[in-house]
Amino acid sequence: MIYHPEKLINELNQKAQKLRLDALEMIHRRGQGHPGGSLSIAEIIAGLFFHHLRINPDDPSWEERDRFILSKGHACATLYAALARRGFFPVEELKTWGHLNSRLQGHPDRLKTPGVEMTTGFLGHGLCIGVGLCLAARLKGLNYHTYVLLGDGECQAGVLWEGAMTAGKYRLSNLTAIVDYNDVQLDGPVHNIMPLEPFAEKWRSFNFEVIEINGHNMREVLDSLDMALEIHDRPQVIIAHTTKGKGVSLASAGGRVMEKVSFREAFGKTLVEVGAKDPDVVVLVADVSSSVMTDYFAKRFPERFFNVGIQEAGMVDVAVGFALSGMVPFINTFAGLFLRTVEQIRTCVSYAKTNVKIVGGYAGVSDFKDGPTHHSIMDIAVMRSMPNFVVVAPADATEVKKILPLVAEHDGPVYMRISRAATPVVFDEDHKVEIGKGVLIREGADVTLIGNGVMVYRCIEAAKILDREGISCRVINIHTIKPLDVSLIRQAADC
Repeated sequence: MIYHPEKLINELNQKAQKLRLDALEMIHRRGQGHPGGSLSIAEIIAGLFFHHLRINPDDPSWEERDRFILSKGHACATLYAALARRGFFPVEELKTWGHLNSRLQGHPDRLKTPGVEMTTGFLGHGLCIGVGLCLAARLKGLNYHTYVLLGDGECQAGVLWEGAMTAGKYRLSNLTAIVDYNDVQLDGPVHNIMPLEPFAEKWRSFNFEVIEINGHNMREVLDSLDMALEIHDRPQVIIAHTTKGKGVSLASAGGRVMEKVSFREAFGKTLVEVGAKDPDVVVLVADVSSSVMTDYFAKRFPERFFNVGIQEAGMVDVAVGFALSGMVPFINTFAGLFLRTVEQIRTCVSYAKTNVKIVGGYAGVSDFKDGPTHHSIMDIAVMRSMPNFVVVAPADATEVKKILPLVAEHDGPVYMRISRAATPVVFDEDHKVEIGKGVLIREGADVTLIGNGVMVYRCIEAAKILDREGISCRVINIHTIKPLDVSLIRQAADC
């Protein structure tokens, strides 16, 4: 093993601190981000990018370069800082993170950012991609090494272990997984949400060489990377024990502080009311209870609340089991994440017509700062194509309160779409809602605007602008996308 002089260790520690400062400045400037998980990987990223990786900023596509995949893509602030300070793009460009048309997206995007090997966002995919890179290197006779940086909560995802099984089978010694084991995920401590232990033994059972280190000790970081290169008969995993938010006391609590938004607030509180009326209602969530605000239900009915961690596909199937037992399961995560569970939804919920209620939060482009991987612009089309489904998209917080009890009462699968964005209230508390029936908000003679969700308010505002231009505009709220109120739309067309 190579001896690393104290001067190098000190220099790299200084690099790590600079990356922390860069990441914090970026997150503060952008007004959004994941400081805890960005700061916990500073030593790992510094050791890789400023010493260990064989990369060339002047030739980012050099065929023999080492590959690095940030599977926990939400920590990209530290990666961007390292790429900039390594020379892949100007440091000044870090100030554009989160801006429209910036090369630095809310999650890594290989089509936009020099030095980014693979687009990542929703968790669990990086290791399988790394396996493909390593198998390709073997076939092409290339000598690069692939490193995949994983979050510990991410290791709850089943697809990650599929990658581990494949890597072990093919003895991919050119693959090193690095786990940022800080024991905190979005909803709380990993050991409470979905325990990983015995963690090292799991990796050994998949034929990985396991190296455990203090992820903030630069000498241990460098030594572990050297040790991994000396193993020639199997893949390796470096389990780096870290502290979330390392270096900043305010960030060490772990999660990202999220502003409360009317849609989510209305959903969370109304779900408690629904649960109080029906003891068969249960709630399942995949590590985002604080984001979709099912934490209200968790506090009121802890015995009927189940956090399965980062296991969206498994969550769907568990909910099906509840439904088959006569209960009413609500499953909740980001709308985009349900797209990774289409097979489970298609077979076990849709075709089987099980009474599962799916609530997709952060729908549309309301989570625009997190980048394209978190934009859900096809979920309506996917869910509407499913047999036996009802699909609803409330226009505001009031309509959330009105529709949610109807969703619970409906016998059959429902997809409910809610936004992250703050939206003005359109309807008062006397607003009447019926699934399958649209709402005529205002009459008009020249043109009809039809919207649902957050776009209803935009339609109303657009109608006011058209009025000033002498164009009489009708506005219709189609909160139920399936079954569609064809009659109301035809009436508008005939007027």
